[in-house]
Amino acid sequence: MDSVHMKTEARRLLHLDRPDQAVTVLQSGMAQMGADAESHGLMGAALARVGEDSVAVSHFEQAVRMDPSRASNHYNLGVAYEKTAHPEWALESYRQALLRDPKFEQAYIAYYRLASMLAAQPHESPLPSPEQTITAQMSTLPQPETIQAVPPVLITESASKGVETESTGVFDRTTLSDDERTE
Repeated sequence: MDSVHMKTEARRLLHLDRPDQAVTVLQSGMAQMGADAESHGLMGAALARVGEDSVAVSHFEQAVRMDPSRASNHYNLGVAYEKTAHPEWALESYRQALLRDPKFEQAYIAYYRLASMLAAQPHESPLPSPEQTITAQMSTLPQPETIQAVPPVLITESASKGVETESTGVFDRTTLSDDERTE
């Protein structure tokens, strides 16, 4: 079987909803004859239909690398990305499809549907919330059992005079001169 017949048979099997058989035909054909972008695209479609979405992504990516001008390659990659929970990548793939074919209706619908959905979702800021920041900063502070007790500083009425004892830093009337005490 040549490459054209292999792809035709794979399309027929996909149309008959027998993607597992299409995978088998494509695997043997691609192993014998090599693969082009169209073969990778068909393999991606067949794998996606049997639930092998992550493997389908790699075939769609290969199809895009081999033929980046084909809008359907980008669209199919977008569908696969969306199914594998990569909506931002899917959106970009749909955008790439529309750049190559602005009249590609399915890509247009998928792009605006996904863009609207992403715009409606609350965005997580790359910065931590104030609560997270405070919690993280507090975790770096010494814990209460490691803090050494410091005697309290008493301020008396002579504090306004700015007289301070040398030993404790406590303002004390005893350090005032006799003249200052009489005031």
